[in-house]
Formats: sequence, C-alpha cells, structure tokens
Amino acid sequence: MRVVRLLRLRAALTLLGEVPRRPASRGVPGSRRTQKGSGARWEKEKHEDGVKWRQLEHKGPYFAPPYEPLPDGVRFFYEGRPVRLSVAAEEVATFYGRMLDHEYTTKEVFRKNFFNDWRKEMAVEEREVIKSLDKCDFTEIHRYFVDKAAARKVLSREEKQMVTKKK
Repeated sequence: MRVVRLLRLRAALTLLGEVPRRPASRGVPGSRRTQKGSGARWEKEKHEDGVKWRQLEHKGPYFAPPYEPLPDGVRFFYEGRPVRLSVAAEEVATFYGRMLDHEYTTKEVFRKNFFNDWRKEMAVEEREVIKSLDKCDFTEIHRYFVDKAAARKVLSREEKQMVTKKK
C-alpha cells in the first residue's frame, strides 16, 4: 500500500513538474564511479556538431569453433552399459552433460524438449537403443567438463591469456 501511495504522489508531482530528485550516488570509495577520468562515455567530451561517434570498430562475425570429440576415457552410459555416440549426437549429449548442475535439467518440459531434439541428431541405430532420457547417464561427461573448468581456474592470468590467444 505504501508503495502505491508513493507512486501516486510521484505521478502527481510529475504532472506539476515538481519531480523530487534522488540524491546523487556517491559510489564506493575506489570504485569506477568515484575515480576521476574513469573513461565512462558520459564523462567524455561532448561533440558540438551532434556527432555521436568518430569511429566504429567491427571485428567481424563470431563463428563457433568446430566440435572437439570427447576423449576415449569419457563415456556415455545407457542402462549402465557404455554406448558409443555419433559425433552429432555426442555434441548434443555434451551440451546436456555440462548442464547437469543447472536447474533446467530437473524441469520436465526442458527434459522432454531436449530428448526430442537430441533424437533428431541421433543415428538410426542410436535411436533404436536410446529410448528414454531417464536411463541415460551423463555423469562422466559432466565430470570431464567440471575437471576441465577446475584446471582452467588454477592457471595463472598469463597462462589464461596464452590459451585465449591460441584460440
């Protein structure tokens, strides 16, 4: 109720042209807001001729790198038995395996939609074997990507930059 009253009061004052201003944010000491010459676009000089940009830099479209198959030690299991997936099906399975921690994988609609889309990517032989998402075991795939992320976190800043440059 109090919020509604405040909104009505603000609307009435707006009509009268007397909108109260919020106090200026002081920011956190040492943050970008409080530093002089932080390079924010609103702090830069204004152009009198109405020009907003002097230069446009475009680095081109981004194309995803080609899929790298999982190592031989990382397997997918169906009903407790290892199943060798085609490259297309494996790529989609890794998408799901990476997301096992995520809340989406618990939602029935997401699981149903994922399984339908995954079946479209499977080879005929895989479709005959894999009938239910509930019987699929993505834990090795998930563990592989968790370990890979942990290894990346351990790298120093310089090593991370070297890896980024190689890509």
